[in-house]
Amino acid sequence: MDYTSEARKLLTGQYIYAAVRLAVAVIVPCVLLSYFGLLREYFAFPLGVSFLGIIDQPGPFFRRRNTLLLGLVSFFLVTLTINLTYTYPWLVILEIIFFGMFYSLIGVYGTRMAALGALSLIVFAIFINGHYNVHSFYFAPLVLTAGGLWYILLFTLFSSLQPYKLPKQMLGESFIELGTYVKMKAVLYGRRPDFNKIFDDLLPVQIQIKNQHEGLREILFETRRIVNESTVSSRQLMQLFLENVDLFEKLLTSQQDYEKLYKDYAGHSVIEAMQQFVYSVGEELFHIGLALQAGQHATAVSEYNMLLEKIKSEFNAMLTTKVKESSLGDHLILDYLVENFMSIGDSLDKIYYIYNRDKKLASSLIDELDLQKFIPHQERFNFRILKYNLSLKSQHFRHAVRLTIALLIGYLTTLALGVLGHPYWVLITIIAIMRPAYGITKSRNKLRIYGTILGGLTSFMILYLVPSNTALFVLFILAFVLCYTFLKNKYLVAVFFMTIYLFIGFHFIGYGDTTLLFKDRLLDTLIGSVITFLVSFLILPVWEHTKNKPLIMEALIANREYFEQIISLLRTKNNTPDLTFKLFRKNALISLANLSDNFQRMLSDPANKRKNLQHIHQFVSTTNTLTSYLASLSMYARKRIYEELIITDEDAIIQTQFDNIQRIFASEPANLREIKKLFPGLHTTPDPDIKNIKILFRLISGVVQEQSRIASKLMLDSEFV
Repeated sequence: MDYTSEARKLLTGQYIYAAVRLAVAVIVPCVLLSYFGLLREYFAFPLGVSFLGIIDQPGPFFRRRNTLLLGLVSFFLVTLTINLTYTYPWLVILEIIFFGMFYSLIGVYGTRMAALGALSLIVFAIFINGHYNVHSFYFAPLVLTAGGLWYILLFTLFSSLQPYKLPKQMLGESFIELGTYVKMKAVLYGRRPDFNKIFDDLLPVQIQIKNQHEGLREILFETRRIVNESTVSSRQLMQLFLENVDLFEKLLTSQQDYEKLYKDYAGHSVIEAMQQFVYSVGEELFHIGLALQAGQHATAVSEYNMLLEKIKSEFNAMLTTKVKESSLGDHLILDYLVENFMSIGDSLDKIYYIYNRDKKLASSLIDELDLQKFIPHQERFNFRILKYNLSLKSQHFRHAVRLTIALLIGYLTTLALGVLGHPYWVLITIIAIMRPAYGITKSRNKLRIYGTILGGLTSFMILYLVPSNTALFVLFILAFVLCYTFLKNKYLVAVFFMTIYLFIGFHFIGYGDTTLLFKDRLLDTLIGSVITFLVSFLILPVWEHTKNKPLIMEALIANREYFEQIISLLRTKNNTPDLTFKLFRKNALISLANLSDNFQRMLSDPANKRKNLQHIHQFVSTTNTLTSYLASLSMYARKRIYEELIITDEDAIIQTQFDNIQRIFASEPANLREIKKLFPGLHTTPDPDIKNIKILFRLISGVVQEQSRIASKLMLDSEFV
C-alpha cells in the first residue's frame, strides 16, 4: 500500500474538510465561553453547532440549507418539549412513542431527512433527564438554536466563497475509487489469480462507485450555478463527470472469460503488458482524483501510452508468429481487448485535456441535455408518501416500530436501575446503532462496543498521563476532527475518537472523575447494545432475502432494455449514443449495484435467513458479467462499419427482431441460433469486428442461459416466490 497517497487522499478529501470546518465552528465559541467561565452553563451552544453540522450532508446548496433550517426548528421544539416534561415519566413515554415513530418514518423522504430524524432523537435523549436544564425551560432550547444559527452562518459563508469545493472533492473521490477498482482488476491478468475472490472483492467497489455517481449527479445536475453558468470551472466539472461515467463503462467492457484467457495465454508477454497497462491506468485515475481534491495541476505519472504501444507490439508479434494457430479465432478476444485498452487510453488523454481547463472544450457541453432524468430520485414532501408507509409491509414502518420499542425499553431500564450516571448514553447508543437492515445494525453494534472500549481505555491513559491542559486541548481538537472525518466510512475509528474527545471534553467542563466516567460510558453502551440486538432480531425483522426477487427482476429488465438500446444503435446510421441510451445504461449499472449491495447485506443475516445464498451469489455474478458484456457490445455499436448490414434491413424485419429480443429476454433463455437469425450475415462476414460481435452474442447468450437455469432453481423455492 502506498501510504503517502493514502495520506494525501485523506488530507484532501471532503470528509476531513467538513470535519475541520465543523471543528472551527465548535471550538471557537467553546474557547470564548471557557474564557469567560460560561462553557458549562452554555454547553448547549456547541451541541447545537455539532448536531447541525452532522445533518449537513453533501448535496446541492438549496437542499442543504433547507435541511439545516428544518433541523434548527426541530431541535428547538424537541428540546423545549422535553425540558417541560422530563419530570413526568408517563409524558416522556408518550413523547418517545410519538417522536420515535415520526422521526424514524420521515426517513422515507431521503437520507437527509433520516439524518435529521436521528439527530432530533439524540437531542431529545440528551435532555431527557434534565441535566442541562438550567435557569428556565426555554434557556437550553434558545442556546441550542443560537449554536445552530452560528453553524448556518458559517455554512453560508463557506459555500459562497468556495462554491466548487465540494463537487471537486466528490469528483476527486470518484476518480480515486475508480482507480482502486482498476488496480484490483489488474490482478485478473496476473499469475494464478483467484477469480471468484477477485470478483467478490470487486462488487463492493462497484457499489461504492455507483453511490458516488448518484451523489455527483445530484450535486452537479441540481446545482443551478453549475448547470447554468458557462464558466470553465462549471463546464469542466460536468465534462469530467461525464467522462468518469463513460470510462467506468469502458472498464466494464474489458470483462472477459478470464479463466479461458489465463488457460490460453498465461505467462505470455502480451498478458503481462496488459496487466502493467491496467495497473498504470489505475495509478493515473488515483492521481487525477488526488489532484482534483487538492485543486492542483495534474499530469501523467506513468508511461501508459508507451505501455499501450507495447501491448499492440506484443499482440502483432503473436499474430505474426502464429502462436497457437489452431485457435487463431480466439485471438479476436485479445484483439478486442487491445482495442478497448486503446479507447481507455484515449479517455485518459481526454480527461487530462479537460482537466487542464481548455476553454473551447469546456464550453462544448451539450446545453440541451435533459439533466432531470439523471438526477437520483428524491421523495418530495407529500403526506400521501408518509401515509402509504403506515403499514407493516413498509420497511420504514417496521424500523420505526423497532426503534421506538427499543427506546422505550432503554428509557424504562434507566428508570429502573436509577444508578446510571449518564442514562441518555443508553438511548444515544440505541439511536446510533439501529438501522433498518439487520446486518448493518449487527455490524454497527460490534463496532460501537469495540470503539467505546478502546476509546475509553485510551482516554483513561491520556487523562492520567498528560497533565498539560494545552496538550489535552490539542488532542481534543485532533480527536474531534478525526471522529467526524471517519464517521461515514469507518465507524469503529469514528467511535474510538468520539469517545476520546468526549472524555477530554468532560474533563474540561468538570463532569466527574475519569474512572467513574469510563464505567458509566461502558455500562451504558453495553446496555444499549444488548437492547438493540434483541429488538432488531426479535421484533418485526426484515431479512435481506425477501428483497432478492424484486431486485433480480429490476436487474433483468434494466439489462434487457440496455440491450435493446444497443441493438437500436447497431441498426441506425447515427451511431452516437443519445440521452435515452445513456439513461438505460445508467439504469443497468444502478440495478446491478443494488442487487450486489443487497447480497452483501444478506451475508450479515443469521445463517438460517440466508435463503438460496449460493444461487443468489451465482445470479449476482452472472448479472455482473452480463452487464459487462453488454457494455462491450455497446462499444461496437458506436462504430460506423455496420451501415451496409443496416441499410439492407427493412422496417418490418426490424420490428420483428425487436419483438424476438423481448421474447428471448422475457420468457425464454436465449440461444445463439435465435440471435443469429436477428442479424443476417453475422456469421458469414469476414470483418474481425463483426466476429467480435458474434463472440459477444455467444457470451451474452451463455450468460442468459445460465441465469435462466438459476432462475428455475430459485422459483422452486416457495419462500423466494
